[in-house]
Amino acid sequence: MTTSPFYEFDKWLFDGNIKSELDSTVLKIMSPLVVICKFNNCGQLTLFLNKYFNNFDITKINKLDLFLYLKKLVILLKIKRYDSTFIKLSKEKTISKDIMKEFPLLKDYEISTFFELAKNDPEIKSLEESIGLNNTKIKKSRRKKDE
Repeated sequence: MTTSPFYEFDKWLFDGNIKSELDSTVLKIMSPLVVICKFNNCGQLTLFLNKYFNNFDITKINKLDLFLYLKKLVILLKIKRYDSTFIKLSKEKTISKDIMKEFPLLKDYEISTFFELAKNDPEIKSLEESIGLNNTKIKKSRRKKDE
């Protein structure tokens, strides 16, 4: 039974061995732009790859060299196979829901990237208050009048 070239590429990319060899048929089929898009949910790595590699000049780079570079990044940053999926398999976050109610044009991955970048900010509390996350609302109870 033959396997998909995308599956074979994923196995090679995430096997953790820098000296493993990539099959030549997989190398012919895989496009550098498709491979770059695999890392859309990886925070800082996504920003780095988009800045330097997400253009048509990527077709001038040798595919094998680019794929080896990405494999080194995967090993150094300890990225797992499930980190590179397009749709995150995780529970829904209440913070994301609250922000999406206020700003419906934002995507979930944009919100998570924003909080990943802002978590080291000393003014994170005031930032959350300005967005409306720490808003404590008092619920008023209504009593029925006896008649």
